[in-house]
Amino acid sequence: MTIARFRQRHELALAEVLVDSLRLCAAAGLVELGTVMLDGTKIEANATKAASRTLADIEAEVARMLADADAADHADDDREGRDRDGGLGPKLADPRSRLARLQAARARLEADAAERAARFAERSRQLNEARAAKGLEARSFRPRPRNEAPQPDAKANVTDPDSRFLRRQGGTCQGYNAQIICTADQVIVAAEVTQAINDVTQLEPMLDALTATTTNAGIRRKPRTLVADAGYWRAENVDGSIPNAPELFIPVAKHARRGKPRQDGNESGSKTEHLVVAMNKRMATARGKDMARLRRVTVEPTFGQIKDARNARRFMRRGLDACASEWKLICGTHNLLKLWRYQHASA
Repeated sequence: MTIARFRQRHELALAEVLVDSLRLCAAAGLVELGTVMLDGTKIEANATKAASRTLADIEAEVARMLADADAADHADDDREGRDRDGGLGPKLADPRSRLARLQAARARLEADAAERAARFAERSRQLNEARAAKGLEARSFRPRPRNEAPQPDAKANVTDPDSRFLRRQGGTCQGYNAQIICTADQVIVAAEVTQAINDVTQLEPMLDALTATTTNAGIRRKPRTLVADAGYWRAENVDGSIPNAPELFIPVAKHARRGKPRQDGNESGSKTEHLVVAMNKRMATARGKDMARLRRVTVEPTFGQIKDARNARRFMRRGLDACASEWKLICGTHNLLKLWRYQHASA
């Protein structure tokens, strides 16, 4: 408990270990930013999948707990002959209590439902505006199951409401998506934790994190090349819309959109087909193949060192901010170990 309180009290300072480690590695000549590698891995939360509940389950449990608390308060008032001052008792009001965590989980499910409904309403509005411009009457549309339709069976974890149910190689877990960017020497130059279930939207945020981390560490150089796996493939990542992005080597995902035959028999080329063709050509070059091999022997072994050699497979703390701080501490100590081995080998 003493260590846990220390880590909670000094959360921001511990996160800065990553920046401090980079500053030391740069001074030793270990930070070469010509080519960097980006990847993500799933880290288990300090919670179990069994602690996940649907919105109906959470509301029923909250109502039961409040009713029990109210009954206990009435009993105390009758026994002591005093009036209640209102509000929740200290145990139930404590943010670490089960009720507080249940309410946080409920809020998350309600927010997710509201986002899905808003997304569907906006798409319906845009489609009907397009129909009106063509002189057509408004019509109703069906919500997309993936990101618009209601999910009555959606669950939130009551132990760590910020965590997510994630799929990973070999199964599933309740956890977070931990991202890193590392150099060819396996020095981590950016680290973040996200709730995203996959990596497709993480390229631009990680480039921003790389800029912030290296700037804080006093490193002015910028990477010329970034290599990632197919999990980061999407048109918005490779169409040049990300400002100041380095040259990208990202294999085309199998689900990438391509032209499909129209009902009238004519070809309907995808609007992103030129991006697919260009990236396939880039990855097929000798340099592209070298970049793919380099990724396999840099960022993937880095995760292996963290998760297998150091057994950092599960966060000790709960909540997105707390886990982000812990992840940066883990990555910072990884860099310090790299620095120690480098200096030890040089000596």
